[in-house]
Amino acid sequence: MIAFFGCSNNAPFTESDTPSATAASTVTDDAIPTLKPAATAETGDVVVTQESPTATTGISGLAIDCTFNPEQLEISCQAIGNQEGSQLTWTSTGSWATSGGYKWQFTIHDELISPTTQVSLEECVESACQTVEASIDTSAIIPAEPAQDTDFQMRLPFTEDHEPAGIMPMGETINHPPPSSPWGHVGIDFQWDHQAPVIAAVDGVVVEIVSTTHAETGIFNYSVHVVTGEYIVNYTTLESVDPSITVGSQVVVGQLIGLPTPVQKGAEWHMIHWDFGTWEKHEPRTDPEGLTTTYTTTRICPVPYFTDSERERLFRIWNTASYGAKDQFPDLCNGLWKNYSGGTAVESTSKSDTDTEVAIESSPEVTEALPTAKPIQDLDFQMRLPFKTGQEPLGMMPMGETILHPATRENPNGHPGIDFQWPSRAEIIAAVNGEVAEIRTSNPYGTLEYSVLVISGDFVVNYSIIDIYSVNPDLAVGNEVVSGQVMGYAPYVDTSDGWASTHWAFGKWTPGSEKPNPEGVVEKFRINYLCPVPYFSEAERLRLFRLWDAAIYPDAGGFKGTDLRELFPDVCNGPYKNY
Repeated sequence: MIAFFGCSNNAPFTESDTPSATAASTVTDDAIPTLKPAATAETGDVVVTQESPTATTGISGLAIDCTFNPEQLEISCQAIGNQEGSQLTWTSTGSWATSGGYKWQFTIHDELISPTTQVSLEECVESACQTVEASIDTSAIIPAEPAQDTDFQMRLPFTEDHEPAGIMPMGETINHPPPSSPWGHVGIDFQWDHQAPVIAAVDGVVVEIVSTTHAETGIFNYSVHVVTGEYIVNYTTLESVDPSITVGSQVVVGQLIGLPTPVQKGAEWHMIHWDFGTWEKHEPRTDPEGLTTTYTTTRICPVPYFTDSERERLFRIWNTASYGAKDQFPDLCNGLWKNYSGGTAVESTSKSDTDTEVAIESSPEVTEALPTAKPIQDLDFQMRLPFKTGQEPLGMMPMGETILHPATRENPNGHPGIDFQWPSRAEIIAAVNGEVAEIRTSNPYGTLEYSVLVISGDFVVNYSIIDIYSVNPDLAVGNEVVSGQVMGYAPYVDTSDGWASTHWAFGKWTPGSEKPNPEGVVEKFRINYLCPVPYFSEAERLRLFRLWDAAIYPDAGGFKGTDLRELFPDVCNGPYKNY
């Protein structure tokens, strides 16, 4: 049984650059031979001719030839020019599987269908490795887009004369952390500096009006639930409801629903919580906040369901709306909620000393906002995974989990890295070339553990390892490390069962402070943590997804591993997810 132990959120992180097998050779444009098409292609097959990069150092002449059968969703590839006795490893963006040998045939998995499928082949002879890739046009098997239902379109629940100045977006996790809110805030909060009228977003029937007292503010409020076909719109935290609104009454778009509550007793600012989704009727149930209802809402991000003009209006309002954590939650619907493109806030709204403070459900000020990374286009910086193909981990704790790493003001997004676990001793290798910037020590489980900070340009990688001087006796600050270099070994989490686990983190570095952190450590460098997924090579990213799909997620924090999988389904969760 694997036992996950929470790693310190403020622990210094080291990035060591692992020599990637795919980066072991240098590719030059004048060393790219053109591969001739296969001579015997079956009817209906698409023959792919791939220009294969040849390394100027290491192995030369390697190429791959692939054919695509759209009727069977099959891709067949073979290696050309590989050396006898070399080790071959096949991967593809169209399959979770990997394979060896000089031929590989696989069926594209339904969830991995895309317009272009990449196939990669890594060849290693002793310590020299290179990777070649083929791009296959698989657009013929892309399913047709379903027709959009234009019969259901909403407007915003406020008029042009009363547009909100503050918004708390869907999916924020500071005030709505897992596990009580597995995917964060389940709706959108609109705020005004006055008591603005709340209007109907769509025609419908009032099916329920309930009342409660807010647990935090102590303010009595109403919720009005309006059903339109399969959808339901919930207008909640209303101070008053218009007398024309009664259960069973018809409402028309633009009709007054009610007036919002103050954000705190006696406050000038007012707000509503507004959400949308599909509905299910049942016997009365009481939610954790004490609200008893007979309708359950399966929430949906409402953005695609507004008319075009209202959606553009909402994006404009969001771009200037006051919200203190917009760097962490840049969209109206964040994380798993997002079901549209565009609409990301152009930049965070910063407050000066003279700005009006907007209270959003008593939201704490976020002192260190996490920037949301965009997938990099700079091919000069690509990492490999920090372990060899022959030592792949069986267990993983994902980034952004909040059971063992609860959200706090200092660390509002949960686990700031990825934990990889093995049932036995495992080597940790450098993910990218770089320079050792700092080496720190700790003794969390009775074993001397090192955190090695490796800087590569703007980025930093942290390795939590043991026994570094048994493999790197002269390792010191200022040393260069190369991708693939063995840095040390994964620390043991419990010496009685032999399981080992390493906490591995990545991000952009900034200069540290002379003041000690909460653990009493003076950090020379600090990390703005980023999800590493977009920064791996394509082949390594696919390998990581395959490992995560099969990884053991054990019981922790009173939760079953299967339940934790549902709470944190991705390698990077919550606001960390950038892919």
